[in-house]
Amino acid sequence: MNLHFETEENLLRQINYPKTAKHTKQHNELRSKFHLLEQKLDNYTIDLHHKISTFLYNWLTLHILKSDMEYKSYARSIEETSFSHYDI
Repeated sequence: MNLHFETEENLLRQINYPKTAKHTKQHNELRSKFHLLEQKLDNYTIDLHHKISTFLYNWLTLHILKSDMEYKSYARSIEETSFSHYDI
C-alpha cells in the first residue's frame, strides 16, 4: 500500500496536480485507519469483519472512483495541452 501511495503522490507532484496535498492527506488518513484495523485483528469478530468490509467498500467507491478519477482527468488535460503545439 505504501509503495502504491508514494508512487501515486510522486506522479501528482510531477504533473503539478493542484489537489496533491488533499489527495496525500486522504492517503495518510487511510494509512492511519489501516494501522488501527491491524491492531484490532487480534480480536477478530463478525462485527469487525463487517466494519472492515464497509470501510473498504467506501474507500474504493469514494476515493478511487472519485478522487483518483479527478487527477486522471487533470493528467489527460495537461497531456493534451502539452502536445497541442506539435503538428502531428
